[in-house]
Amino acid sequence: MDIQYVAGPLLGACIGYFTNFVAVKMLFRPHHPKMLCGRRLPFTPGIIPRRQPDLARAVGKAVGENLFTSQDLRSLLLSPA
Repeated sequence: MDIQYVAGPLLGACIGYFTNFVAVKMLFRPHHPKMLCGRRLPFTPGIIPRRQPDLARAVGKAVGENLFTSQDLRSLLLSPA
């Protein structure tokens, strides 16, 4: 087995794992802004904690409009069963 055929895919896998790890950490952490000399450091807090109210509103709207509609609720409550 030649190392040349294995080295490229292994190196690519390691680089991909590292970049995905960093990306996921940047999405969820830190939970609170970090300050340096009175200025907020970029990318703090992570995008998920920063936009949590917007995300919750969007998920609630999607569930209310598509997953469990008012007609579904009405038919469930008015059915004899």
